[in-house]
Amino acid sequence: MSEDTVLIIDESSLVSAAVGHKLMWLAKENNARMIFVGDRRQHLSVEAGDFLKVLEFYSNIKNFELSQIIIEKLFN
Repeated sequence: MSEDTVLIIDESSLVSAAVGHKLMWLAKENNARMIFVGDRRQHLSVEAGDFLKVLEFYSNIKNFELSQIIIEKLFN
């Protein structure tokens, strides 16, 4: 990974505790940022652990919520 790498984890509510731990370790070892995208109420991890819920409730990571979608016409 290069400097200033950003890892975007889409559907992150599907990430298990084990996989989430590995992703966090990878990001830390490479000085990368991570963005977790997903709705923990929509999907659940198939493997053990609910990584996104743990992050949301037990970490200092900031949560943001999409509350409005604006569709603009980009082309004529």
